[in-house]
Amino acid sequence: MRKRGLIIVVFISLTVISSCDRTTKQNDSIQDDITVTQAVRLPMLTREQVVEDFDYLFQILSENYPFLDVNKRINGIDWVAKEQEYRAKFETINTMGYFESLLHDILGDLNNKHTKLVTLESYHSLLNVYKKNPKIYKPWIEALEDSTVVQRYNSMNNKKQNINSTSSYTYPSVKTVDLDENTAYIKIPTFADAEMKKGLSIITPYLQTISDKNKLIIDVRDNSGGTDEYWMALVEQIISEPITWTSYFLYRDGDYIKPFIESRLGVGYEDLPSLSELTKENKSIRLTPEIMNNFDKYLDATTTISPKQSIAYKGKIYLLVNDMVFSSSEAFSVFAKETKWATLIGERTSGDGIGTDPVVLKLPNSGFLVRFPLVMGLTSDGSINEEEKTIPHIIVDTTQTDNIHDDPVIKAVMNQEHSSNK
Repeated sequence: MRKRGLIIVVFISLTVISSCDRTTKQNDSIQDDITVTQAVRLPMLTREQVVEDFDYLFQILSENYPFLDVNKRINGIDWVAKEQEYRAKFETINTMGYFESLLHDILGDLNNKHTKLVTLESYHSLLNVYKKNPKIYKPWIEALEDSTVVQRYNSMNNKKQNINSTSSYTYPSVKTVDLDENTAYIKIPTFADAEMKKGLSIITPYLQTISDKNKLIIDVRDNSGGTDEYWMALVEQIISEPITWTSYFLYRDGDYIKPFIESRLGVGYEDLPSLSELTKENKSIRLTPEIMNNFDKYLDATTTISPKQSIAYKGKIYLLVNDMVFSSSEAFSVFAKETKWATLIGERTSGDGIGTDPVVLKLPNSGFLVRFPLVMGLTSDGSINEEEKTIPHIIVDTTQTDNIHDDPVIKAVMNQEHSSNK
């Protein structure tokens, strides 16, 4: 889940459908992997219908997905060129389980952690979050509450109950500790929206005790994101004056994403500035011919964080990162490096931290939901965050040990002089 700032603002019914008409023979029907005794029954789909779902998915991603060329450069996968290879596999499907598995496979070829099938757990989480702001998230809610989608995810819920599945993942608690008389340490395992209140209830009182320490370590290793509001609420309690930084959101001219953009921004798509204007606004920015050819509009996403009940911390700040840092924890890393707010220590991150909530795409026949990024995010100099990620100031092995003092990153911080430059 991503919630981002726009310009300078911090942001962050069950209908049973009837059986589909079948135009192929009975043995061409795609059986759902659900027990006969379940209360919710889905109509059987034909191979033609699951191929239609694939064709629809492929068309939408081909016209709207922002990282096709990035994936080609980094991973050597020309996703669009594999259309016939993918389609041939979907033409052999005989169960919904196989269909779901193939969807996972082809989305996995895009090598982006925001691009995936929506799970049962994330379905309910997304719906709960988006319905808090129904005006902003209208297209998302409409997709999530589509009758075919509701029936699909209710069937998954029934299946989960039948196999006595365990509850969803529980995150470790925030950890705070004084590593020595001069060094404060905060470990934040996630920026998940549901964990923010509990996490800040631990962090806030601890911050009140560290003003006299000359080192503050914030550890987000293995933090795969959540909401930017979490880390911004942390920063505003530490800083002594407002901090402003700029990134850019680039949009393709795909019809599918336009309602999402307009709903999220509150402006018409055509009212956004053309990409050609960006080089006039920022004469030092680097825009490749690929970007100029494939993207149409942009948004200057300038964000400001101001102090709030702050301790006005004067010491050195270190941010520990690794290759699991992604999404909003990546946004935190970008902020910390771009503004020189902290020294980053660890490994290159996983990227895709500059942007907004991923789009939700409903497959019309099966009701499966797919998420994919809405924008290509650029740093202030025009670097593609998904491609270049964030490289720490100090590269260190990020292995985590039972004794925190043995962690290579902790040792690297302890070896830093207080007077060193950020």
